[in-house]
Amino acid sequence: MDQLKQSNEQRQDRENAQAEWVMLWIVRGEQIVLANRSKRPIYSVAIYVVGNGKAFPVVIPALPPCSRLTFTTAEIMQVRPNFDSTGFFFTFDDAGERKWTGYVLDPLQRKSAEAEMVERNLKLASAGPWTTEFVSRMPKSEPPDVCAPDV
Repeated sequence: MDQLKQSNEQRQDRENAQAEWVMLWIVRGEQIVLANRSKRPIYSVAIYVVGNGKAFPVVIPALPPCSRLTFTTAEIMQVRPNFDSTGFFFTFDDAGERKWTGYVLDPLQRKSAEAEMVERNLKLASAGPWTTEFVSRMPKSEPPDVCAPDV
């Protein structure tokens, strides 16, 4: 039985390995930084702006390995100017197509955005036509200060 438990723990560690290198943080309330420090891309990335019982996604199709995106909070809030934001969370799919959700400074959880919104009683605000415009003027990714070691 111990061998089975150990095998399950090792499998879980492998599945979590990429997600441990993906993070979002806010700098002085003015910049939002999303970093993929892993050696593999992440997909279906969305930063959800939360407020008024709703969440609206800022969608980024993919973030390459060992890259970082930095936005100003003003840039994100331009897409919904009268939205009273109370916070952010983000979601992504790892290279193994596992869904992850995270908050600033909180550990990632393996769940979908839909499950997170149900849990927090949030409704999805309509994405609207701004998504394409935002992605088209999104800053280029840059290398992060640290990248995952080769494993």
